[in-house]
Amino acid sequence: MGAWGQRIYKVVRLAISLLGLAMMAVALVAVWVVSPHSPLEQAANRARDAQFEKQKEFKLSLCRAAAACKKYGGVRLECARAGNFQNCLRIKMGDDSYPYAGTCSGNDLGAPAVPLPLNTPNAVDCFFRTLFNSAS
Repeated sequence: MGAWGQRIYKVVRLAISLLGLAMMAVALVAVWVVSPHSPLEQAANRARDAQFEKQKEFKLSLCRAAAACKKYGGVRLECARAGNFQNCLRIKMGDDSYPYAGTCSGNDLGAPAVPLPLNTPNAVDCFFRTLFNSAS
């Protein structure tokens, strides 16, 4: 490589280095200049997050109700001949499922289980919802 080739090589290398430094400077200035979200945007984000959490809790409660109603169907028949139906139902369903007994029977304890709402998540979805909810 001749003298001219070495000079061109040095100039190109210098130009590429300066271009890289300029791009880094622009990126740093962009990060520095960009301000955080405005208070209005922050409020909208908080409202959206609250709505998401509310919907998540609603779906989880539907999953719990579905599990309790499945249990209620069998326990109702087992407790049919018990002297104290409500006490038998409370013992056999357990403290976590008994509060949903009214939901399962259409608020008439002892009645057959009513169909679940259409927006009840499927069994796989409920499994993962309860799995990840218990971990947090």
